[in-house]
Amino acid sequence: MAEDDYNYKKAYLREKSARDQLETLLEDKTRALFIANQELEEKLETVKNQQITLMQSEKMATLGTLSAGMAHEINNPMGFIFSNLGTLGEYIQDITNLIETYKGLEDKIGQGELEKAKAQLVVLQAKKNEVDLDYLLDDIDDLIKESRDGADCVRKIVLNLKEFSHGGREEKM
Repeated sequence: MAEDDYNYKKAYLREKSARDQLETLLEDKTRALFIANQELEEKLETVKNQQITLMQSEKMATLGTLSAGMAHEINNPMGFIFSNLGTLGEYIQDITNLIETYKGLEDKIGQGELEKAKAQLVVLQAKKNEVDLDYLLDDIDDLIKESRDGADCVRKIVLNLKEFSHGGREEKM
């Protein structure tokens, strides 16, 4: 019986040692799994942040392309509007000079200085021919029409952008 007790105790100690080893192994594996899980969660968070950053970068690149396109579409009509305004400014200066010459003619006639008025009339006719008044008056109408067309084009672009940005709700400008 002593031998049975000895064998029992020996078996018990082997089993206890095996359980302790298994428990230590299980703890080590659980700890390693926990650490690996934490690392994966950190990597997942990093990937999510990178994904958000990438999406934001793509949005900004798309917005930049869209903005450049809009600027180009607005710049073209604005370019000829400004060009037409410059030409109109020159035409107004020419017409103003003619009006000043007409005023001088009126003054000479009003003062009874007919010889000076005749000389002033010659100057007036020369200036009128120099500025090509008939062409100038016709071109003014064209310049104004083209400028209105350009401004209308810009207005339509702005209205379309407003409609786009407000999800289809209509707003009057």
